Amino acid sequence: FNTVLLVMYSWIAYQYASALKPGQVNTEIDKNPIINFEQESEFAITKVNVEGREFSVIVGTPKEIAHADPIVFVHGFPDNFHSWSQQMRYFVQKGYRVYSPEIRGYESGALSERGVYFLSEVAFDFLAVLEALGLNKVYAMGHDWGSLVVNLAAKAKPEQFYLIGMFSVAEPKDFFKLIFFEVQEQWVKSWYILCFQFPGLAENHLSGPDGSFENLKTFASKWYLQYNPERLESVRQTISQPGVLEAALGYYRQFTPITVIYMALTGYNEEVQRLVPLGNALVEVPVLAVTATKDAAVCEELFDLSTNETNFPAGFELHKVESGHFLQHEKPQEISILIENFLNKH
Repeated sequence: FNTVLLVMYSWIAYQYASALKPGQVNTEIDKNPIINFEQESEFAITKVNVEGREFSVIVGTPKEIAHADPIVFVHGFPDNFHSWSQQMRYFVQKGYRVYSPEIRGYESGALSERGVYFLSEVAFDFLAVLEALGLNKVYAMGHDWGSLVVNLAAKAKPEQFYLIGMFSVAEPKDFFKLIFFEVQEQWVKSWYILCFQFPGLAENHLSGPDGSFENLKTFASKWYLQYNPERLESVRQTISQPGVLEAALGYYRQFTPITVIYMALTGYNEEVQRLVPLGNALVEVPVLAVTATKDAAVCEELFDLSTNETNFPAGFELHKVESGHFLQHEKPQEISILIENFLNKH
């Protein structure tokens, strides 16, 4: 029976995936998506060491600091630390210090030694990076996996954050209950997660027969309505580093039966015991929640049903933006203003 269900789900997921078309190329909506460190003197890259892993961080410093409190931006998949480039430029011009770290696994010097990527570990990486940078309290914005990273980090250490922003991925506490009983469409939109459960096959497909990773760019383009190819080329360069593709896919394999068995054999039980309470905790700081109305990967109903006073007792705002999954790329000005208005209220 389970096999029949898996085959049916695989067929439905395949049909949905086959129907997805790449977004349209539009270089006007996301101009100069990659920060040019030689020409943009406000920006530089610094390195932070956390337990033997080296994380690269984009640091933006305004010529005149008008706001004492920094903003930290966290990316997801398939992406890199340039993800929030448009918003970083916007806020540097407004006098904010801004930071954007690579997350665990997204560069060869920051891989997990055991090849498993638990969000709790990534969240504590993030907290350690903030400490290493000397940032005592911050505004934190996350997209995709980054949304969950800032969510868990704020649950683990709320005193570190003034507020957080969750973009494109909603509060995780009720996720499985919602997709089983109320938002079954999410199973279809999560087709790629099923595909990512097959080690070797997923890697071979995304890297392509010639190892050019052009298939990765094609895959990513389906999550956009409109996109700038320069940004996807930057992502291709990031994911094609040794070990990074396996790491990026490892995020999607953390809850599978194979991974659970692996955890039991390799001493990861403590990490599971740390992750589950964090996932079920409340966010005790204000939350800006933003979903895309035409997201091919995430149902906006997940935001409708999980963005509430129970999960976010310190207050929240929910906004919907007409775009694909990468709303900070497709609607950069609108997202920057949403963030700025929320910061001004708190």
